[in-house]
Amino acid sequence: MVQLTNTLNRFGYIHGPHRIYKRMQVFRFTWHYYGRHRRCYKLAIQRLHKAWLHATRNRKMKGLLYKEIWQTRIDAACREHGIKYFEFIESLTRQNIQLNHAVLNDLAIYEPRTFKSLCDVAKQHIVNTGLYNLKLQEPEGVFNRSMFTDEINQ
Repeated sequence: MVQLTNTLNRFGYIHGPHRIYKRMQVFRFTWHYYGRHRRCYKLAIQRLHKAWLHATRNRKMKGLLYKEIWQTRIDAACREHGIKYFEFIESLTRQNIQLNHAVLNDLAIYEPRTFKSLCDVAKQHIVNTGLYNLKLQEPEGVFNRSMFTDEINQ
């Protein structure tokens, strides 16, 4: 078999896989498209390249969107405990508490007591070092979870 392949290759009969397999692969990727983009090879490959460009761009954007959502959630949880987001992150960084945004987001949602203790640690660090002008009093007319739990406990 090897000798036959070498002989045929010498005369120019074998140049790799047949081009029908390449076309079939493109049509496997474009089977769900509408119109001629799924039937005509030239249009299908153009649409496929455009789809791959969009997919690459959106994969990069996905991480940025997640980070923005996490940042918003962490900021809301921090403000419930009387500290701003950037003060909180800066304080944790200076104390070498290495928790990324995803973990802080999960703590803010599913472990509010743990997140409150992190906020307390951050606030105490800010007060001790004078990093920011931290106001530990809550503004009037703002309701949060801690106010309701204090009323229930009394």
